[in-house]
Formats: sequence, structure tokens, C-alpha cells
Amino acid sequence: MSDTVHPRPRQVTTAGVMGVAGSVLVILSLFDTLASLRTVEVREQVERYLASPQGQDLGVSTGGFLDVLHVMVLANGAFAAAAAVLGVYVFQRHQGARLGFTIAAGLLVVGMWIVAGFLPSVLVGVTIVVAFAAALMWSPPARDWFAGRAPRPVESPTPRGQPAQPVQQRTPPSPSWAPPAVPHRDDAPAPSSQPAPASYPFGEQRPTTGTLPYPEPSAAGAAPGARAGARRPGAVVAALLMTWLCSGAVLFAFGIVLLMLLLSQDTLISAARQNPAIQDYGLTTADLLSAFWVTVAIFLFWSLAGIVLAVLAWRRVTYGWVLLVVSAAMSALVGFVTFPFGLLVGIPAALTAGLLVSGPARRWYLQRDQLPPGQPGRPGQPQQPEPPRSQPPVW
Repeated sequence: MSDTVHPRPRQVTTAGVMGVAGSVLVILSLFDTLASLRTVEVREQVERYLASPQGQDLGVSTGGFLDVLHVMVLANGAFAAAAAVLGVYVFQRHQGARLGFTIAAGLLVVGMWIVAGFLPSVLVGVTIVVAFAAALMWSPPARDWFAGRAPRPVESPTPRGQPAQPVQQRTPPSPSWAPPAVPHRDDAPAPSSQPAPASYPFGEQRPTTGTLPYPEPSAAGAAPGARAGARRPGAVVAALLMTWLCSGAVLFAFGIVLLMLLLSQDTLISAARQNPAIQDYGLTTADLLSAFWVTVAIFLFWSLAGIVLAVLAWRRVTYGWVLLVVSAAMSALVGFVTFPFGLLVGIPAALTAGLLVSGPARRWYLQRDQLPPGQPGRPGQPQQPEPPRSQPPVW
């Protein structure tokens, strides 16, 4: 990527504003939808759908279908939260954020299309706006800006049937007057046949072409401040340690649930039926097993991904840091939605996201070499030779 800073095109600014605003509106609307998901109106709508020929082929009870809707609403909220966070990084010309925003917008469109019949119609319209913002981020001006290239010039259209005329470069007109003649002086001294005195000792002539005979700087002679800021800030260390601790705890807990699913399903189902909330839903054994398998798979993968992303962030990999911020924000959202037990993960996840986007953490991840060209220690830039002294030394 080029170090030249080009102005942000209007397409990127419009796409970023539309994407962030649309994602926030989707999150707020999904919160309201989640609160009204267990109402009598929604239950009757689900029962009518399950009584139709399409719903009868599913073979799912009303409670099981409501659980699927609940999971889909949470997933769409997570996709919208990821799009909102990545949309902010799009303004900073982060290519990984642009790709992540496009993926999150695509998943949001698919998730909304699956449950569009049970959600407010305004959500579908806002989701289309987010998808349009993702498409704008891949327009030609946006691609040039993200690649660090200058914007391509817009070619003016030529009339049909007329070939484009090449631009002819004008040559400056020759002067109409003759230069003045130099008068001849009889008393002018005749040119000497002796060579001119050397400007360098021992008759050494000053080189006019090629590189000057000065040594090139070695890699070991880099400036001591070239790698400044390599030490991890305390906010980054605390956030990553918290990520490893919480991800390990979630991995251990759901690993136990996985063992129970494999070895003792009856015990797990009996314990789940003791919960009054599950009894009110009227779930069958098959519904409970399906819900357990899906939940265990999601959280096992999520916790493993969090551990891997924390390792990448520890090694100062920028895309690992960005994805870890997105994962922490999504974990905080899921934790606060699943109140009160989800707060055990939601609060640390919110703290982790806040620490990772703090000022010291951002500067540490986004810091680049600010040395001007020609300074020692800047990789890839040759050192400018010291100009020779105007007067030769006296021997």
C-alpha cells in the first residue's frame, strides 16, 4: 500500500455512514423484536405457519420454532454489531475491515431473508441499505483509495462517429530576434595550454555521474528509535489475558456439556426439564437435543476462535486485533441479551472490547515508521550521501 494519503472518495464516506447507521438501526429494532418474540400474537402467527403445508413439512413444534427464531434474531444482531464496528474502521482505510463488513452484510441479508415473514418489514429495508453500503465499498474509486492509488481520471466522452483527437504538445515559439554578438577584444588574454588547476587534491576530478563514493548504511546501523513502541501497552495485555481466561472457561464448560451429550443424554435432558422456562415452551426431547447440539457447536467454535485471535493480537497482527474487537463486541451483546447468567461473559467481553479500542492500544497496532525518507533506520530507503565540501582540504 502506498504511503501517499489521498482524499477519501464520496463513495466510501457515503457507504460508511449508511453502513454504520443502518447496522445500529437493525440492532435497536432487533432488541424490540426480541422482547416481543414470546407474545401471543407471534405465537399465533407461528401456529398458523406450522399448520400450513410448508410448516407441516418441518415437523417442529411451536416452542421449537420460537427457539429457532430466537437464535436467528440473536445471530442477526451479532452480524449487525460486527458490521457497525467494522464500518468505523472502514473510514481508516482498513482493507480487512472492508472485507469483514461485506461478509457481515451478506450474512445479515441471508439471516433476515430466512425470518423475514416474522420480523417487521422496516428491518428488511434497513438490511437492503446495509447491503448497498457494502456494494459501494467495492466501487472503482473506493478500490483505488483502499489500494493507496491516485483516483483514475474521468475520460470525457467524445461525440459518436468522431475519433478522439490526440493531444498535441505545443513547442515554445523560437525567438524572432537574434542574440547579441559578443564584441571581440584585442587585449583579451589568449587561452592557456596548461590544464586547469584541480579542484581536488592530487588532480583528482570531481565525479559528475554515478553514485558518490560514500558507504551505504548497514542494517545494524539503524536508528535506535526506528522500532519505538514495540512494547505492548498494559491495556492490550489486560485485554488479551481476559480473553484467554474467559474463552478457556467457556471452552471448558461447553466441553463438559459435549461429553454429557455423547455419554449421558438422559441426565442432561432431565436436568434441562427442571428449568421452569423450558417447561413453559413445551419442547420435546428432539427439540432439546437439537438446541443443545447447535449451542455447543457455536460456543465451542467461538471460544476457540477467540483464543486464536488473541494469539494473533498478541503478535501484533492487525487483522487479528480487529476481528478480536468484533468478537468481543458480539460476545458482550449476547451476554447482555442472555441476562442474568450471560453477564459472566458479557461484562468481561465489554471490558475487553473497550481496552482494545483505547488510545494506547490503537496507537500500538496502527503505529508506523514516521521517519522521513533518507533518515537512517527507515527500511527500504537508501541514505542520502553527504554532499562534498565546497572547498578542497588543505594538505
